[in-house]
Amino acid sequence: MDSTTVVARLEISPGMEETMLRKIEQLRPAESIELACERDLRALLGRLQESHGAYFDSWQLEIGPPVWRMRITRRDPQVARTIADFLGKDHQRLRDTWAAGRYAAADCNLKEVRKAFSEFVVGLTLHMRMEEEVLFPAIEQRTGMRDSGPTAAMRAEHTRFKEILGRLTRALEEESCEAISRMLQSEPTTPEDLFNSHDLREERVLYPMADRLITSDEKLRLIAAMQRL
Repeated sequence: MDSTTVVARLEISPGMEETMLRKIEQLRPAESIELACERDLRALLGRLQESHGAYFDSWQLEIGPPVWRMRITRRDPQVARTIADFLGKDHQRLRDTWAAGRYAAADCNLKEVRKAFSEFVVGLTLHMRMEEEVLFPAIEQRTGMRDSGPTAAMRAEHTRFKEILGRLTRALEEESCEAISRMLQSEPTTPEDLFNSHDLREERVLYPMADRLITSDEKLRLIAAMQRL
């Protein structure tokens, strides 16, 4: 499970940005805060990156309108800032979110099913964008390989994942546990098996490769760019 602790969930109204930044700065390592706002939170994130970017990770949970939600976590300063650490933690966050949706579906708790799987769709969609728009091009620039090699294989699997997310989104719109269960059971291979196999290859091969190829300063820039998507 996610090793971070959510210490507060706060609704942000206009004029509260300075208060929120102070609350975020007061987080201890591995503590998180979840923010909700009626407008895009990335401007707040931009200010945080300018002053403390290397010490925090951010994950979008919901993309409005009408509501934007984001989790911000203070990093452990003893852990090196690497591609493997940043994206590997996002993998674990997504696995935990998927598991929460599965448990809720088994109990037919429709509210929690919709919350967990909606967060999963947002999270995995952004995770794939972070890789396809930022990380993969950086690797391909250094290796000269785009149409072959590990990034090409990952892009192909992303195409299948996007199709699964589309079917899951349509099932969620039916607001029925049965519809969601049918969708999950209709896949020839369970989605979690596909996701876990993909994650494992990235964590064992692709991310370590990226960390070898990319300088420390460039990693900081790439991670900041990924979080701004």
